[in-house]
Amino acid sequence: MRNLLFTAALLLATSASAGSTPIRELMQGSGRQVRLDNNMLMVGKRTSAGKDMTMGVAYYSNVKAGRLDEIYLLTFRSSLSVAELDLLGDNVARIAKTCFNLSADRKSDIKSFLRVYNDLGPTVKATSFGPMKLVFDRGYTESGPYTAVRMSRYGTPGVAPWVNYCVK
Repeated sequence: MRNLLFTAALLLATSASAGSTPIRELMQGSGRQVRLDNNMLMVGKRTSAGKDMTMGVAYYSNVKAGRLDEIYLLTFRSSLSVAELDLLGDNVARIAKTCFNLSADRKSDIKSFLRVYNDLGPTVKATSFGPMKLVFDRGYTESGPYTAVRMSRYGTPGVAPWVNYCVK
């Protein structure tokens, strides 16, 4: 009986920590949050150096109930300072953990990947962290430069092993 109670308590604790997080709640900032449409918002953030940085968050759901399986973070810069890159890396790692069920231990690997390509000009580089794909994309449009990071994962959000996920 004691083992049964322990197992039930463990299952309840595990299921209580898993689940959905609204992307708008996850992506708060030190400045305003402006929703541009149903799939994109802009967030004002502040770097560790005290500089303001606007970050775009685009999110897409190819599955039911608005569960997100693809998220972009972008800035309108052709190169990022150390503090800006650190802020971007922290946000990518937080989204990877919260929305794509990636281990928090991968944060340094994610930030290292971003650091390697930050000094390059226009480029597109991809890597995988287990089931999550990470793409670094830097380029120019008629509106100017951008740096974007795309995260996606195969599988179904909310279905084991992808128990932690984000929603619109």
